[in-house]
Amino acid sequence: EAVAKWTSVANHIQNVHSHDNALFPSCLHAPLDGEQAREWLKPTPQFVKDVEKISPVYHTSTLEAFHSLIIRFTPKSQVFSFKGMRFRLQIAAMHYNENAARSHATTATGELRYAVVYPKYTCGDYTVRALKTNPTSLYVHKLMDLLFDSVVVDPLSYQEYSDKIPVPEPLCAQFQRPDKRDAVSRHMSRF
Repeated sequence: EAVAKWTSVANHIQNVHSHDNALFPSCLHAPLDGEQAREWLKPTPQFVKDVEKISPVYHTSTLEAFHSLIIRFTPKSQVFSFKGMRFRLQIAAMHYNENAARSHATTATGELRYAVVYPKYTCGDYTVRALKTNPTSLYVHKLMDLLFDSVVVDPLSYQEYSDKIPVPEPLCAQFQRPDKRDAVSRHMSRF
């Protein structure tokens, strides 16, 4: 059915308004008149092959949600050491994994909850979005238990583990720093 829909759209934008398809035999619009004459796209069989590869299940929204969560744990406006960034990313991954499969929120009477939102791309129109249950942070309690039951009792083993993490050089270490006078004179010179 997806291929039939996309084939119908592809035919329409190629100025073909009657289709060899039982699901969509023709376009739903009225016949086009002279005012609607325009340059049409040229037909190509590659389009249908691409549509067949489109997945109805896998989308990038979960990846985008994870990236958004990473920004919350490691804001770009702050500078972190390599290890600090690594640990923050690991905590972000723990938070995401714990909350990735949250269920649909319900009211006290058991009805599913929805929100009406007005995204920019709908130009003032609304979209209905399912509300999820509130995120949890049970991983924090597990980390606190680990901290007080193991790390505080024997901090040396954890310090040794942390010291074994290889820390790369800063990117600026790859370049030779110029003399300030030379840099300024080169900046001011046109040649």
